[in-house]
Amino acid sequence: MLERYRQEHNLTQQQMADLLGISVCSYSLYENHKREMTFDTLIKFLKMRNEPHDKEFIKMLESAKKYV
Repeated sequence: MLERYRQEHNLTQQQMADLLGISVCSYSLYENHKREMTFDTLIKFLKMRNEPHDKEFIKMLESAKKYV
């Protein structure tokens, strides 16, 4: 999902990392499925995508953050 989004928007890994507020190393690990995204990073990504169907999922993640 991350790589496809990045390529569709003609972004580099560094640009994606900057948009998400993380290091390019962390971003690369997420994109290559070697590390799971944090709630905060996932929420930032979903907000960046700005898909209508993600809004409810974002609310659920923000609520779940309180318990982790």
